Amino acid sequence: MKRNSSMTTTKQKNQMKTNRIPTFRRRSSSAIPLLALGAFIAVAAGKAEVQVPSIIGDRMVLQQAQTNPIWGWANEGEVVTVSISGQRHTARAKADGRWKVHLDPLPAGGPHTLEIKGKNALQFKDVLIGEVWLCSGQSN
Repeated sequence: MKRNSSMTTTKQKNQMKTNRIPTFRRRSSSAIPLLALGAFIAVAAGKAEVQVPSIIGDRMVLQQAQTNPIWGWANEGEVVTVSISGQRHTARAKADGRWKVHLDPLPAGGPHTLEIKGKNALQFKDVLIGEVWLCSGQSN
């Protein structure tokens, strides 16, 4: 029996199915993160209050003997002051609302109070200065 060249194999059929994914799905999935980022920036910049990420909070530990960044969001041009243990640092929020300061190295100790002031004031208590270790792995 002679094989007709117009017949396709199962492998070719499966490949054709895979190649038939509509292109609009691929394009729209890459647009979703951009839309989410745009919405986040618009919301963060539109807030009237100084905000910080959730990693900054009460009972946090900052690494001793090195500079530590503290960052967040505020209205464009808003002056933000960060103070802890006698240190005071200021930053001005950029056009996208982001601001950032670097705390000078602190010796181990605590508890301290971290204050962040702009149009509003945030206060984080029981902040310790010490060794911060991040460990991962598998325990059997």
